[in-house]
Amino acid sequence: MSKYNWAKKIDLARFSPRERVIMVVTATAVAVFLLVYIYLPAHRQVLALAQEHEQLKQELVGLERQFDEAQKISQQMKGLKRSQSSEPVQLARPYGQSLSLILEELNRLAGATAIDFLSVRPEKVEERGTIQAQSVLIDLRSTFKSMGRYLQMLENLPRRIHIQNLKVEADPSEASHVLIHLYLTVYLEKG
Repeated sequence: MSKYNWAKKIDLARFSPRERVIMVVTATAVAVFLLVYIYLPAHRQVLALAQEHEQLKQELVGLERQFDEAQKISQQMKGLKRSQSSEPVQLARPYGQSLSLILEELNRLAGATAIDFLSVRPEKVEERGTIQAQSVLIDLRSTFKSMGRYLQMLENLPRRIHIQNLKVEADPSEASHVLIHLYLTVYLEKG
C-alpha cells in the first residue's frame, strides 16, 4: 500500500458545487498568500544579495589594486630608508594612461562634489626623464564648500597631480557660487 493512497480516496463528487468552489477559492488564496508573502520577498532578498555580492567583488578588486600600490610605496619607503642618498624618491606614481582618461577622472570627481566643469585647456608638455609633465588649466564653478571637497579629493588621489596655481573669484551670475581657475600639472608615463 502506497503512502499516497489517501489522495486517491478523496472523492470530489461527494462535495456539493458550493463546497468545491470554496475549496478552489481557498486553494487559490493559499497559493497567492504563499507567493506574495513567502516566495516574492525571498526572491527579492536573493536578488539583492546577488547584487551586493557583485558590488563586493568589484570593491575587492579595487582594494587588491590599492593594496598592490601600497606595497610598492612601502617598498620604495624601505629603499629610501636603506639608501641614505639625497636623491628624492618618487612616492606617488605617474599616470600610465592618456590625458583624456585623466581628465575624465577629474570630471567624475567634480561631478561627485557638484562642481561644474566650464573649460579644460591642456597647456605645454615637459619631458622629465621617463615622465611627461602635462600642464592643464581647468575652469570650474561651484560653492566654496564643494571646492574644498574637490581639492581634498585631488590631494588624496594615488597618482601624481601637482596644483601649480589656484585662483578663486566671485561668480557674477550667482552669489552663492565661485569661479575657480585651477592650473595643475599631471604626470604621465612616457609610452
